[in-house]
Amino acid sequence: MKLSYQKRLSSNYPAEKRSLYSPLTAICLLAGLLSVGGCQLFQKSSQPNTASLDQLIDSQLLPTTQAFIKHATYRTPDRTNEAIMRKNMANLRDYISGIMSDFNSQQQVDKFSSFEWKKHIKGRDYWLFGYRIGRGTKKASIIAHLDTVPPGNSDWKPFEARIEQHQYRGQLTDFLVGRGAIDDKGPAVVSLLTLQSLAKELDGNPLLDDWQLEILFDTSEETGMSMPHYMKDPKQRPPTVGVVFDSAWCVRAEKGIERPIFTLPRQPQQSYDQLWIADLFTPPGPSNQIPDTATAIIKGPRQQLKAYAKQVMIDYKQFTFDDIDYRPAKLKVMLEGDQLILTTKVAGAQHGSVPHANRAEGANPLVSLANYLAGKVNQGYLAQNDFSQMTQFIEWMWGTYVFGEKHPQLLQAYDDVFSKDNGTTYAVTRVKANDKQIRLRVDIRYATGHQTSQWDGITEGFLPGNSRFKAIFTELTSAFNQQHQSQVKSFSQRSTAPDIRRIDGPLFKYIDAAYKSVKGEECPRLAIGGGTDAKGHANLLAVGPMFAGGTMGPPVNYHGVNEGAPINELKASAKILQQSLLNVMKNE
Repeated sequence: MKLSYQKRLSSNYPAEKRSLYSPLTAICLLAGLLSVGGCQLFQKSSQPNTASLDQLIDSQLLPTTQAFIKHATYRTPDRTNEAIMRKNMANLRDYISGIMSDFNSQQQVDKFSSFEWKKHIKGRDYWLFGYRIGRGTKKASIIAHLDTVPPGNSDWKPFEARIEQHQYRGQLTDFLVGRGAIDDKGPAVVSLLTLQSLAKELDGNPLLDDWQLEILFDTSEETGMSMPHYMKDPKQRPPTVGVVFDSAWCVRAEKGIERPIFTLPRQPQQSYDQLWIADLFTPPGPSNQIPDTATAIIKGPRQQLKAYAKQVMIDYKQFTFDDIDYRPAKLKVMLEGDQLILTTKVAGAQHGSVPHANRAEGANPLVSLANYLAGKVNQGYLAQNDFSQMTQFIEWMWGTYVFGEKHPQLLQAYDDVFSKDNGTTYAVTRVKANDKQIRLRVDIRYATGHQTSQWDGITEGFLPGNSRFKAIFTELTSAFNQQHQSQVKSFSQRSTAPDIRRIDGPLFKYIDAAYKSVKGEECPRLAIGGGTDAKGHANLLAVGPMFAGGTMGPPVNYHGVNEGAPINELKASAKILQQSLLNVMKNE
């Protein structure tokens, strides 16, 4: 062993570096790799220089994130901006390449090399790129994504990253604010700076004879997820282990994802002798994002319309929802000609995976408006038509609740991994009509009770089988149609199955040890609703800049207006991330 290390040192390192790595150093290094105690020499070198990392983040986090965020890298739901999005992503890639080139000029031995992966699959282009350093056959990867969801209301200046102070966990805290600040450009910058700091420390270190460090940037995590296709490509060598830095510390399970569509045939347009709903819609957007607004257009006899316009604000405030503690979205009222326009506005988190966080601290505008209108239909105040039936369907199926409380025997599920109050969730997100039908879209994140097979407690990754929602929605829509003489139909297709990991697995243990070294406590064993690039791959683990007790609602607002990331948590995460990679490289 000593001879092989001497040979490696003599061939790979310049003379001024070789003196640092004597045979004794190599023996100590091996001892450190094989035992917890190791040699004192290795113990010292294995501790990351957190002071250096702190300095790097203090100086570079804001300007680098500002540069990342200024590039509008989101896709519209119809993908009509694909060319613009790809141009912006290419410009961002070129900016990162400049950063890495500057970094390489300061390295003595080990330098980053760039790579790209592109593939056309079933009519869609997938693309990721990244940077690697080291000569080994094993790869320790950090995975982030650079695309975002649309910014919504743009008056909050989503592409101008800045520091703001917000109340957070009982004290005034510095927040990095801008589209992607928390999901995922802020974490992507932290990942890049952490990797640079570690690469600087390991410049010329024998660990990089065995390992490569790399960072991978997915360009379509929000809309198509390139990473799973990259992992399946037989021509690529996937990460030996990887940390997906896009969530919270530490994720041991992710719910399954289902995206059903409910349709209702349009009825012939006609006038009524009372008020009626002439339209109900949300802005275009992805199913996994709670909409910015929901709008209803009310028509009817002129005098009734004028009278309702005067009283609707008071009526809305006094309306009795299914939960006396429910806080509805704010309502805006406009009377224009022969139509009354009712618009509700979102508050709180907009990520479809956490409708319970939105409901607890904010409001889903579609849920608020649809439930209110359904109530007016049930009272006989608004006429029965196709739009009124859709509001009644939303109210009958979910009401204002998100855990399936209206039909718990079919819609409610939780288990030992996805526990009560963190079970299957339903986010009613988009509604739109054309000449033929009204279409309602829902984002479901589901616990194992809605999967046809259960976890055996051993196997890691996706649960086998399929979801039970096709049969469930067939039964429920049939019951609704019989009660309301309606014709609602459902189409449901699973996106991904639940993904579960063992907390005694080696990767989780390495990250848990790193977490303890920084936070002084065990890493939480989180089961989340989000869908990350770690899904389905046991050698990848999702972590992220949020800590236990953190919220996806205000002032973080995942996917929402004024999206923000607490800077102190970004900095602490960088230290854990750096130590996690060292733990992997020393012990695997």
